[in-house]
Amino acid sequence: MNSTLRTPGGGSRRAAARGDAGQMILKGSSIRGILLWCALLAAADFEAMAAQPDLEEKLLLSLALDKQTGERVVPSANAVKAYIAGGYVSRKPDLRFDYTDYRKLRKPAWLFGYSILVIEEEYMAEYVGCCVSPGLGVVLFGKGDSDKLAAFARANGCSVEHPADVSGELADLNLGVPSSGLTRLSCRDRDVTR
Repeated sequence: MNSTLRTPGGGSRRAAARGDAGQMILKGSSIRGILLWCALLAAADFEAMAAQPDLEEKLLLSLALDKQTGERVVPSANAVKAYIAGGYVSRKPDLRFDYTDYRKLRKPAWLFGYSILVIEEEYMAEYVGCCVSPGLGVVLFGKGDSDKLAAFARANGCSVEHPADVSGELADLNLGVPSSGLTRLSCRDRDVTR
């Protein structure tokens, strides 16, 4: 089902109606509807910002390396469960390839000032072939603090790929962003030995 969205200049553009509140409000294009939509966005952003420090801390603990044990400080599942509980990602992975679950973020979340687009969790549920490397990775977008990101990666046995090439395994996720602005932080077992 398609609906026409009117622009302030009187023109229109076609958009697929997803059935969400924003589409229903914008369908009528009334000033009151637009103001209501802006208020809903502001409330959602405020809620996301309030929850963000706790989520970011859980993610950082799952990415961080305990130098005494050589293991991650907390299991990767802890961070993923926190993002699921907050409604940031779906319970079921958007894509499963080899040993990795890919979950596309549905609400804004940040790490070192970058917008998080995808959380990658690699683990072995059942044997499908060689070379599982347990841990987490994140695909980031935008301009964040690259110095803090690089320092965290060095201190915690992680690797940073910039620009990140996500055209292969992540193409099915339809990220909707230019591939040139992506960065990947990977904190898996194989990254510790690099």
